[in-house]
Amino acid sequence: CCVSSRSKDEKYKFDFTVCTLPLGVLKESISKPEQNSSSKNKVEFVPALPHPKIDAIENVGFGLLNKVYLQFSHAFWRVPSILEKDQTLFGNATGLNPHHYMFFDIGKSLRGNGGPPILMTLISGQEAAESEQMTDANLTRDVIATIRR
Repeated sequence: CCVSSRSKDEKYKFDFTVCTLPLGVLKESISKPEQNSSSKNKVEFVPALPHPKIDAIENVGFGLLNKVYLQFSHAFWRVPSILEKDQTLFGNATGLNPHHYMFFDIGKSLRGNGGPPILMTLISGQEAAESEQMTDANLTRDVIATIRR
């Protein structure tokens, strides 16, 4: 295979390459020419990527994902009814604030049961955008309300 640049007349030949382009760049590279007004600045694969690769690029998504870390005075969730011996995560099945769908025991992940009492939850999509507009105090209240349920 060959890697070349449009800005320079250089070509490099390799037995194989590993492509680590961002997903947005890959999606742009497989778009049809009529959908892409700046085709001279996009990555071009010659020969074209195989259809399974194109299908994967077209169907994988990306978006906003925020992490919220909370540290407590003690790890009240490290009890068998919530978190089994070797587990470090538990889900939210309450129906309240479903955007806090998973909680990770960060302290236990790092140092076992003696680790610091720190929980992390993920917020994605529209709720992530909305959480960025909340104060830390309101976001904390929202997460704690979920845990208390």
